[in-house]
Amino acid sequence: MMVFVQRLVRVVRKEAEALFRSIRPLRPDARRSASSLGFGSTEDLVAHFYRRQEPCFMDWTMRSGPVSVRAFHERFPDAAADICGQADALCRGEVELHEYRYHAAGRIRWHFDPVSQEEIPLRYSRYYRFNTHDDFPDGSRDPILLFKLHTHQHLCRLGQAYQLTGEERYIDSLNSQLTEWIHHFPVGHGYPYLIVLNVAQRLISWCIIYVFSRSSRRFRDSMLPLFIDALALQARFLYRSLSVHGPTNNFVLTECVALWMVALLFPEFPEASRWEAKALEVLRRELQKQILPDGTSFEKSTGYQRFVAELLILLVWCDRSSTSQELDTRSGLQGVLSSLLYLSGPDGSMPQLGDVSLERAFWLATGEDMCDIRELLAAGASLLDDPSLKWGAQKAAQTVFWFSGADGLTQFDNVEAHPPSKASRLFPDGGFAALRNSWEEPGLLVVVDCGGVTQPGGGGHGHNDVLSFVLWKGGQPVIVDPGTYTYFSSRRWRNIFRSTASHNVVQVDGAEIATLGPGLFQVSAVHHTIHHWEVNEQFVTFDADHSGYARFAQPVLPRRQMVLLNSNALILRDLIGGEGEHELVWRFHCAPGVSPGVTATGDLHLNLPGGDGMLLLFLQSEKPTWELGSGWFSPRYGEKLAIACPTFTVLTALPVSLALGMVPLAKGEAVDTARTTEIRAALVREMNACIPGTEPISITTSLPDRPLRANEERKMDGRGR
Repeated sequence: MMVFVQRLVRVVRKEAEALFRSIRPLRPDARRSASSLGFGSTEDLVAHFYRRQEPCFMDWTMRSGPVSVRAFHERFPDAAADICGQADALCRGEVELHEYRYHAAGRIRWHFDPVSQEEIPLRYSRYYRFNTHDDFPDGSRDPILLFKLHTHQHLCRLGQAYQLTGEERYIDSLNSQLTEWIHHFPVGHGYPYLIVLNVAQRLISWCIIYVFSRSSRRFRDSMLPLFIDALALQARFLYRSLSVHGPTNNFVLTECVALWMVALLFPEFPEASRWEAKALEVLRRELQKQILPDGTSFEKSTGYQRFVAELLILLVWCDRSSTSQELDTRSGLQGVLSSLLYLSGPDGSMPQLGDVSLERAFWLATGEDMCDIRELLAAGASLLDDPSLKWGAQKAAQTVFWFSGADGLTQFDNVEAHPPSKASRLFPDGGFAALRNSWEEPGLLVVVDCGGVTQPGGGGHGHNDVLSFVLWKGGQPVIVDPGTYTYFSSRRWRNIFRSTASHNVVQVDGAEIATLGPGLFQVSAVHHTIHHWEVNEQFVTFDADHSGYARFAQPVLPRRQMVLLNSNALILRDLIGGEGEHELVWRFHCAPGVSPGVTATGDLHLNLPGGDGMLLLFLQSEKPTWELGSGWFSPRYGEKLAIACPTFTVLTALPVSLALGMVPLAKGEAVDTARTTEIRAALVREMNACIPGTEPISITTSLPDRPLRANEERKMDGRGR
């Protein structure tokens, strides 16, 4: 009863505030800023902030600015030109983020949605009545792209350009755009306040903007009092709106990181100590819950694990600036970055397991690729003195400089790089496995999603990808996860990209592994069991199952075994347990540029860019028929590409097992019938030797019943879908 009353009080209070503020908007005021902080005038406020040196993040801007700037130009000449080029575009009133345009006629369109091409009417944020259970037909408004503009991460470019050049015109543009935005959006009004996460991301950006711009007289004289008041009002809005009620996720982490940064950087605010105490209280609890013992994120998503890594990098810097030193952020950061290193390709590309959107805690490097984690690995190597993270980063990164200046680059250079001691690793808590033979020799790399699809509390950012895998050959992607594409612009496309049919798994009777919905982030729970994991000098083995089809009237239990041999071949064996007749579909989503073809022996040849390839051959004498179909791939949020997706389908009585071998082919290498037979026999011997406790297969084993041809009618009703 007490919980209900507390919730009712919160709702009534928020509704009353929304009604009051929709009638009387709260707008920042430079004079109020001075008086609220105990200064007699705005001039006194400016003088105070000009004199004080501490507290400070990125203190190189005060200690060794010119020396560090020279180091940046020497180390990253192309990046310096890119930053100034992007800042010049902002000075012209041009904003383009992830190839979406947010400007027209030299002015930023703060209310414009680039997907639906709509101008969003301004109202108090609570009255938008936005709900993830809404219908979202094709072409719907996508707030993710609006949120990206209102994080103000792009405005940090103006502060960076000022640091690199000392030119006040960048500060003039920054002052103009911040002032325009402040007057466009009273506190609590418009899409910038629709979700509290966006407020937190913007406050992080404003803290960074302040550090980069505070040495400018034009920023101090023309902008600082209004900036301070607007920042304080947003921080108060954030504090009142923390996402601490109900299931929690990366939202509340971001909110508390932002609140702590504001409290540390601006201790003059009367509420600063209260904000810091609340942020630390929540962070202690949430970091323990959201970062699992194996270093992965509890959200079942590599994209949001990357986001958490960025938050932890900020927390390490907060810890450096804080006198409390109360959070164990270093071990958390090391675990999260180490697991991302294992799950990523040799080029630092992170597979898109689960949702990958545009969420970032900061954006200081010039690249926009959300899947490239090398910037974060470099920052972690410098912060933690970690040799394996430096090995993964390959070289120093811009982010290291922007947080630590020339000293950070020197610290990175002094770390001795070497790969992790183990090439393969299972992450049982997060539900991922990375199979590779060597870090130094880029042979085959297999990453398997072997966990559930929901986070504690239900829903989240997982997809129907239990036992799905991605594959690299020689550092080149071959089999991929399709990614996310969209959240809100289309419910239909949202569900297509997170569906079973969009992943490299066995689909039974056309059914989803887990039920999708009712909302865009809801999905039913699926249990999994990891039966075996072994790493030795000859092979790496993985063996797991899931319960997604146990709900059928005739329950079905898919089990997947994988063996990566030291000869650089991969064996995949699927054992489908159950009773009765069922339709089984296997799909293999090829990376862009990979072209499949069927050989004379009925096996599959994947032609890779550059001329080499992969041979996929059945280890049974009777082969299903390959269908050279197509699928979808999203290289980044909001974009989709058609890709090849070879498929085969079997209508059979259960139980059944089917095994595939995947063998790399050199450029121009041809495989005739005799060679195929030899490879198949060798792989069968290896398979029987590597997986304990399962029935061996032989070269003469046939598939039960018959393969189902592509043009054959499929009548699947009544099978418990």
